[in-house]
Amino acid sequence: MTEKDELTEKNELEKPDENLQNEIPDTAAQVQAEMHSEIEISDNITSVTVEKLLSEEIIDADKKDITETAYTTPSKIMAENKTEDNKPKTEDSHNPTDISDSEEEDMLEEEDSIDYDNLSKTELVDAIEKAVTVKAIEKVKRRIGLIKLAFIKISKEEKERKLNEFLAGEGNRKEDYKPEPDILEERFNAAFKIYKKNKKEFEENLTKERDANLNKKKIILDEIKKLIESDEELKHTYDAFKKLQTEWKETGQVPPSETNNLWQSYHFLVEKFLDKVRINEELRDLDKKKNLEQCIELCEKAEELLLNPSINESYKLLQQFHDEWKEIGPLPTDKKEEVWERFRQASIKVNERRKEYFEKVKLERENNLETKTALCENIEELVKKSYKTNKEWQTATDKVLEIQNLWKKLGPVPNDQKDQIWKRFRDAINLFFDSKKEHFEGIKEEYLNNYNLKLDICNQAENIKLSNDWKNATNKLIKLQNDWKQIGPLPKKQSDELWRKFRAACDYFFEKKQEYFANIEEKEKENLQQKLTLIEKVKALSPDSDFKTVFDTIKEYQREFTGIGHVPMAEKEKINNLFRDAVNAKLDEMKVNPLEKKMLSYKSKFENIKSENPYGDVIKNEIRFITNKMTQINTDIQLWENNIGFFANSKNANILKKEFENKIEKAKEELKVLEEKLKFLKTK
Repeated sequence: MTEKDELTEKNELEKPDENLQNEIPDTAAQVQAEMHSEIEISDNITSVTVEKLLSEEIIDADKKDITETAYTTPSKIMAENKTEDNKPKTEDSHNPTDISDSEEEDMLEEEDSIDYDNLSKTELVDAIEKAVTVKAIEKVKRRIGLIKLAFIKISKEEKERKLNEFLAGEGNRKEDYKPEPDILEERFNAAFKIYKKNKKEFEENLTKERDANLNKKKIILDEIKKLIESDEELKHTYDAFKKLQTEWKETGQVPPSETNNLWQSYHFLVEKFLDKVRINEELRDLDKKKNLEQCIELCEKAEELLLNPSINESYKLLQQFHDEWKEIGPLPTDKKEEVWERFRQASIKVNERRKEYFEKVKLERENNLETKTALCENIEELVKKSYKTNKEWQTATDKVLEIQNLWKKLGPVPNDQKDQIWKRFRDAINLFFDSKKEHFEGIKEEYLNNYNLKLDICNQAENIKLSNDWKNATNKLIKLQNDWKQIGPLPKKQSDELWRKFRAACDYFFEKKQEYFANIEEKEKENLQQKLTLIEKVKALSPDSDFKTVFDTIKEYQREFTGIGHVPMAEKEKINNLFRDAVNAKLDEMKVNPLEKKMLSYKSKFENIKSENPYGDVIKNEIRFITNKMTQINTDIQLWENNIGFFANSKNANILKKEFENKIEKAKEELKVLEEKLKFLKTK
């Protein structure tokens, strides 16, 4: 049973009608005095036995305010309620009509099939709007009570939360707070108003009906009085009496304040009528025997209740059996006390069994309270601790969930403690998970930053893995690996995914490097031979051929030369110089424009540098260098041109002027070369 169930836990054991214990006149004389003041009893009616009338259920079966001596005469009532020394008997403590109290009934009250404490505010409003459409007030009264209790709780919590949020604002005061209109609360109040209206109409109609029944039964009593005083023949009065008896039984409830007096009057008049008719003794004995059989059957049923596993059902059936006992007529005198004692003892045992059950329930609930208090303390201890890592939070969370499962398996606690202990447990649970939520919201941004850092490292590794600059690339990958270790944690799924990507890039590079260095000597000799072959091809080019064709061929050889891998370190500089010299010599033979020659030489040199560090900052650094140099040259040209204007017309001045003009001319030529280089680099 959950704690939400405990909040609505009530028992529906039927409470015995308190009217069962309404006092009976102390003496027959009092009753007779009251009746003789209104009527005179005739002794002239004969030939129909009292037993005959009783066997046909002359006692009103609809009233629950009849005692176990309902079938006896007032004089017998007086005799049976006195001891040997003529003192009134004390009330039997084991009387089944006096064995319940409101607390025990709450324990056995059947729970509603819906847990309203788990419904939302909107669902509660929908529930009450549906409930008020039921006109049978007695069927929905408890349900509406549960809905109202749950709605008040959730509304109170919501209002307190909104007020606290308002007070949390700077400068806000409680007296300034104005709650916003609540449409759900307006709907709820409107529905509850309908229920109150229906209930009022139901109670007014019930009051009118009971008043009408009271008047009807008073008329029936008057008619019975007339029959008692009548001198008509027995057949006629007997049939009229049976008809009045049927009307009495079919008449519904009367106001509770009139029930006892009305029944006593009816019972007294019935006894007087039976005395008057003096029913035949044989029929009387026959009816008593029949009544005895019915009482014995009720005794057996009452004894079987001890085997019924349901305490609630046993108690309700016992009340029903007592009602049936009251409707049975008189018994043989020699069996009356015996059979009543048997029935009474069975009732006592049922009640003792019920009492033992409630004592056991009480003890269990007290034990549950102790256990739940210990669970609250455990949760509160977990709340006090500080958790820094996700693992620590997960361990604590597992403990909290385990405690919650234990709580759910425990039964209810005493009613006066259930709200308090549940609030304590719920508050501790909420505080723990609020703290956990705050922690994980704090590390969410850290996770995002860590993810971006590791993703950037993966991208860098993907670029570096293609490099043939083994030394620089190796150093960079090692640095990236160290950087990876310094980055904080990630969720396992993301961490594993990025790690696989990073490791694959590293493995690719180092496997390629290992493969390269395994055959490096042979590969470098092969590369050297290929470059020597290209040099010979350059030398073999005919200078008389079309310039563009030769120039494009030289560029193609240059790209091919750059694409060939490393050569033995001792031959590296020599082979590069041989290639440049061959290219320059061929261009000199063809009388190539100096600018084109410089650009071809620059491109060859640049490609060699780039091949050694293909993914470094070569292009970016070269562009920055050329841009800065062009800025400086333009500044120098402007300065030199300004200075020329200050030279006087003299022999020495003309020499200086000529010198500055040569500088300016060379600077402009250099500027053209730099512009071509910059244009070339920006295409890369």
